[in-house]
Amino acid sequence: MESLLPENTIYVNGAFVPATGAHISALDRGFAIGDGVFETMRAENGRVFRLAAHLHRLRGALRSLDITVHQSDAELETALGDLLARNGLVHASVRLTVSRGVPEARGILPGRMLSGPTVVIQAMPLSDYPAEKYAAGFTAVVASVRRNETSPASRIKSCNYLDNVFARLEAAAAGADEGLMLNIAGHVACGSICNVFAVQKGRLLTPPVSTGILPGITRGVVLEIAAREGLPTAEADLALSALRASDEAFLTNSLIGLMPLTQLDGRPIGPGTLGPLTRLLRQRYLTLLAAETHQ
Repeated sequence: MESLLPENTIYVNGAFVPATGAHISALDRGFAIGDGVFETMRAENGRVFRLAAHLHRLRGALRSLDITVHQSDAELETALGDLLARNGLVHASVRLTVSRGVPEARGILPGRMLSGPTVVIQAMPLSDYPAEKYAAGFTAVVASVRRNETSPASRIKSCNYLDNVFARLEAAAAGADEGLMLNIAGHVACGSICNVFAVQKGRLLTPPVSTGILPGITRGVVLEIAAREGLPTAEADLALSALRASDEAFLTNSLIGLMPLTQLDGRPIGPGTLGPLTRLLRQRYLTLLAAETHQ
């Protein structure tokens, strides 16, 4: 959960400016047709957790769109740190957005550009869910919108997030916290804002990238922790029936970390409470987060 503060300073194309006065062109392709990508990151003590992984994913997405950002990773890291310091933020959500910029003419193909890519960084106070929510877990419904595993857009964090918005609107209308999306083949893919994990007889399962999911940074951290703990894991297609029958399940993203998934379509997953393996992995994640962002 993020607090949008209009008095904050933001970064736009190399300049730090008041959020209330900052603007980009109405002709920018990111605004006009969603031609861009973004990263949402968690910062503690003025340091972004797993920044290198976020920037690596961002660069890969930009290459797939043939967008070249001239700032180096070191320059972006400096800008992120400066922005956090200028806003006096210790516990923060950071969003780095890159769009293709302003074109010379309208059209789907970019053609000649009047400006280079637009780079915007925002940093906002992060309000965590209360401990009671992590104990109770998220409720979810299966959304009608499908994740298209054949589309390259499914594997990047694109500025066109409408499928995710539709899924979240369905969840909200049903009184649930999250909307889960199946892919075209009918397998469990992801939530509107998260990756999905299931626990079955002590084995950790998560859908592979081939199902059309975003390769989440926190998802990767969980797999890393599981390997370190010697837990059996598999990236494999996950049927909806198998998720429903799991002993426990949880969701991951950079801001919520690990959130138990305790109810799906009004029915409990396992006992409908925080499971022991989810608890262990969340504790290990929080320990790692603190260690890597300690100053």
